[in-house]
Amino acid sequence: MGLILDQRRNYSTKMPLDVKILDHWWVTGYTDGEGCFTINTIKSKSTKLGYTVKLHYQISVHHSDEAILHALKAFFKDAGYIVYSEHYVAYRVEKLSDILNYIIPHFTAYPLQSTKFIPFYLFKVVANLIDKKAHLTLQGYREILTYKAALKKGLAASVFQASELFSDIEPFNTEGIFIEKESVLEPEYISGFVAADGTFFISKPSAGSKWPNYDATFAIAQNQRDEALLHRIIKTLGCGGIKKDSHGMRNVSVRNKEDLQHKVIPFFSQYPIRTEKHKYFLYFQSAVSILHANKGKGLKSLTEDQRNHLNFYISNMNKNRYAIP
Repeated sequence: MGLILDQRRNYSTKMPLDVKILDHWWVTGYTDGEGCFTINTIKSKSTKLGYTVKLHYQISVHHSDEAILHALKAFFKDAGYIVYSEHYVAYRVEKLSDILNYIIPHFTAYPLQSTKFIPFYLFKVVANLIDKKAHLTLQGYREILTYKAALKKGLAASVFQASELFSDIEPFNTEGIFIEKESVLEPEYISGFVAADGTFFISKPSAGSKWPNYDATFAIAQNQRDEALLHRIIKTLGCGGIKKDSHGMRNVSVRNKEDLQHKVIPFFSQYPIRTEKHKYFLYFQSAVSILHANKGKGLKSLTEDQRNHLNFYISNMNKNRYAIP
């Protein structure tokens, strides 16, 4: 099923009563994980040039996290709208005045810390060109296409590859765009980023293990291009390590029970995750408390009640929450 865009039936204006006001850095962190800045360059019968450009900022989540999208909409002064589909719900801002007045000023004052800063930079440049009506001229539109071409999908549309007007477009060189790699991260940024891309995981004892036991892991996975950001997160939390895999991914993981109990749990207790994932963090917190108290004693030292609690947490966390009974 495609997106449901009929705003008369599906435009949602209701603000959930249980959602708190969001922190500015939290919004940036969450966007670094879940958001996208899109430059759509398309044919148009309404312009003399025959082409136009549309921008939108969007965050898409599972339906269980719809409340956070309403909070984001309120944060951005009610700009944009909520879009529903069969598998996800999204918050989208595409009106140019909203982008110029709310989206760009926020991410300029509270910058993205991952390589997502690059598409935002290009998005910002294009928004300013549109505001000056440059997109209505061939020269201005060609300039916009250089920024579009620098994005991951580039000028994939056949209309640009086939047209003599645009077939020679070269991507804008993004090497000079500065991405922060050193400064200490704001705690609320990390909370928002983990709300999007972090995982709190409890595993059952493995039958093939020499010392079977329940295990707890806090993890974040990112593409290798954002390895510097992961190192900064580790530095702020004061724990964790990075593992590389053969697919170009970098995985931060914290399994040490002392670190989980005395660093990870206190951090996210002080700086709440705010999304549906917060509930799973609370399960994780309870599970770590049990495992930390049982540290070094082995599986047999866990009481039946403790095992029942751990099994309950496992069955209700992360992917298991979407399982059909």
